[in-house]
Amino acid sequence: MLDDASRRALFSAPLITDEFKPAAALVQADFAARSHQGRASRENDDHYLVLRLGRYEETLFTSLSSRDVPSRFDEYGYAAVVADGIGGGGAGAMAARLAISTLTDLHRRTGHWDMRIEPEIASEIVNRSEWLYHRTHEAVLRWYRAHLDVGRMAATLTGMYSAGRDLFVANVGHSRCYLFRGGRLSQLTRDDTLRERLSIGSYPTPIGQGLEDPPHVLTDAIGADGAGPRVIVEHFLLEDDDAILLCTNGLTDVASEDTIADILASKRTPDEQSKLLVETALANGGTDNVTVVVASYRFLETLEPGW
Repeated sequence: MLDDASRRALFSAPLITDEFKPAAALVQADFAARSHQGRASRENDDHYLVLRLGRYEETLFTSLSSRDVPSRFDEYGYAAVVADGIGGGGAGAMAARLAISTLTDLHRRTGHWDMRIEPEIASEIVNRSEWLYHRTHEAVLRWYRAHLDVGRMAATLTGMYSAGRDLFVANVGHSRCYLFRGGRLSQLTRDDTLRERLSIGSYPTPIGQGLEDPPHVLTDAIGADGAGPRVIVEHFLLEDDDAILLCTNGLTDVASEDTIADILASKRTPDEQSKLLVETALANGGTDNVTVVVASYRFLETLEPGW
């Protein structure tokens, strides 16, 4: 039998001895974005959007001691997308605007805010991203067919979503997503251009539905006629101090990957880096619209290796 002192010590001991910290509560990202019409353009057909998705738990009232209930915690996911509109007289800007607006509205309506990524959830995110892109494509194409007098219109669409260590990248067109890690810049997307298609295969490539976006011929775009875009969604794992760059071809047409890597390697804020990237494109004679989104990731604690 326990004596009174031992019984009191047993009953008064805190019940929660380790704090629950999901990965999405331990990974933070700082974002910055900039867009410029370029030296030769009167209009900017690019658009971008950056979102932070949050979820928290907080005890409001309880009869228990504060040591017996979890303390408040917040977990976050991050999303960003860039779109490069194609079409003159404002049609391209409308296509990019419609693509991003439709994508984000559909995501909100589906109600999936996945913060804790397991294999089954990851597969659902990939499938859902493809579905969202195809529905966005249909919305842009539908708008164009209802307003044929505005002229041909379409858009590239490159987006990312991260929660904890998990990063998902979806792409249609020739806007790009890069990962900068340990001094090395890696392109995470593949350009949907005739040049890229020919470089990876020797088979004939149909280009009847290709869209002219000088000096590129796009083989896929949101809102383009045809069977619908081939949406590529890939899954990566982030590490502490990683940087992610989303950009339109207004940057990559005039700035080398070494130049981009040098800027991301500088110990500057994402806002300063985004400004330098745009200024570099303009200094190199950039005539096209240029848009960049920069994200810097840091881990508040060491995380277990991803599944």
